[in-house]
Amino acid sequence: MTPRRFLPGQRSALPLLLSVLLSVLLSGCAAGRTQQSGAGAAPLPFGEATRATLALQIANPDAARQAHARGQAAAGMDGGAAAHAQGRYQKSFTEAAPQQGSFTIGVSGAK
Repeated sequence: MTPRRFLPGQRSALPLLLSVLLSVLLSGCAAGRTQQSGAGAAPLPFGEATRATLALQIANPDAARQAHARGQAAAGMDGGAAAHAQGRYQKSFTEAAPQQGSFTIGVSGAK
């Protein structure tokens, strides 16, 4: 095989390709340096948005304490109904789902 000879004004594309590849690889190293997570900046607290959303879903966090101070039970489901609902929930995992026919496509709405 003879070595490839270039014309006087023609150069190999290999150095250009290597320099582009090297710059892309090095830019990946600098991607983590943002203004928010740079040196000296404290990162935002992990999970703060989740905790704030959860806190907004609670109507009255002191409801149990206030009801206990009045000598009442907290408003909600009574113990018997809660136990029955929890039992039905647990039983739903032990019962097998009914087998559907081979031509059913699941639009009937029947359980």
